Amino acid sequence: MIYGIIGAMPEEIEALKKSITSLTTHTVGTKEFHTGKIGSKDVVLCCSGIGKVSAAVATAIAISRFGADIVINTGVAGGLKPETHVCDVVIGTATCQHDFDLRIFDYKLGQVPGFEPTIKLEQQYVDAGIKAAKEIAERFSFNVHSGLIISGDQFIAGNEHNTKLQQNFPQAYATEMEAGAIVQAAKTLNKPAIVIRTISDNANETADMTFEEMLPLATRNSQKITLKLLEII
Repeated sequence: MIYGIIGAMPEEIEALKKSITSLTTHTVGTKEFHTGKIGSKDVVLCCSGIGKVSAAVATAIAISRFGADIVINTGVAGGLKPETHVCDVVIGTATCQHDFDLRIFDYKLGQVPGFEPTIKLEQQYVDAGIKAAKEIAERFSFNVHSGLIISGDQFIAGNEHNTKLQQNFPQAYATEMEAGAIVQAAKTLNKPAIVIRTISDNANETADMTFEEMLPLATRNSQKITLKLLEII
């Protein structure tokens, strides 16, 4: 089993890269893929770059070239519910793309043709993610949530846009820029995925300030959960 791990920013994979033994770095186009072992598990790790296209490309390469059997997306997100506080963690149960709109052709907002309105993640891996997150939460005192994570090529930092997302996707717990594409790419290639996102901000008018301040703590939580997850799956 080879575990593909993808984060959008260097900060989201830095601790994971340091955990790899027998590390080898491969360059594919403009992206670097790091292979080796974390503990006893074979891994391929990539900093995809920000946004859905970059994330989908990295996912496809991790699976098709490096043989990833499962994809773990680790990183940060903006919270969309009152109970999702900064540094809390959301384990994705489903994803969709909030800026994908084919409603004129009778699709749901966020629905990609060929897929359900939200793409559900495999329950066994959701459960594993929740278990890993709760173990880390006991050490660092944050709350663990599970639910829909919505993606779009926008950093949400305004009350008006935040409110619109909440109205359009009332079941969503968090918003970010890659998970929907990673899950879609993995599903297309018949591979499962896990999404681990730590809340770095509340996707409101102060999101940009909070994001910069909380990024180190938020990425710590996601990376420690990823390491714990590799121990239990």
